[in-house]
Amino acid sequence: MQSAFEHSFPLTRLSRARAKDKVWITTALCRSSKKKSKLYKKWLQTKDHRDETKYKGYKRIFRKVALEAEQVYYKEKVHTRTNSVKKLGRNLNTVCSLQKSNYKTNNISLLIVNGSILTDKINVANGINNYFSTIGEKLDQELRRKNNNLNPIDFKKYCDVPTKNSIFVTPTDSTELMNIIIKLSKFLISWF
Repeated sequence: MQSAFEHSFPLTRLSRARAKDKVWITTALCRSSKKKSKLYKKWLQTKDHRDETKYKGYKRIFRKVALEAEQVYYKEKVHTRTNSVKKLGRNLNTVCSLQKSNYKTNNISLLIVNGSILTDKINVANGINNYFSTIGEKLDQELRRKNNNLNPIDFKKYCDVPTKNSIFVTPTDSTELMNIIIKLSKFLISWF
């Protein structure tokens, strides 16, 4: 019986393209995605307005259907009547990526700073912090060393001439200001 099963359903390697598929992507959605891609390529080749509207309309519908398929999938996963508490917890862990990591955290056991070897965890951490916190200063010094003739105000030549009187404020009177203050005080009172 087992050999017949293995003969009928052999293990096959999942292609890289298929491995990236989301769980809720059905074969119909895959076909629709391919059709959408063909419409897009056709529009790029022809630059015709009709091909563009056809592609954009199909894309809009595809997006709605894919979103609906995703929502249905997750609703079914979280549905409490069909799942036990244990299975529900497992599903939530999968969806929220709360499972334990299979990767070990790599601790840096040795660091060489300015020719000296650091092995103590605190010294290693301080060496890394010092390196990353001084990158900006070192780059600034290096740029100044390479460009001694660099004027710090050179960036202004790339700016446009400023427009004077570019802001206009309409004239107001004390009555308008009082009305605004009263409205604000009513709004603030409703929050408390």
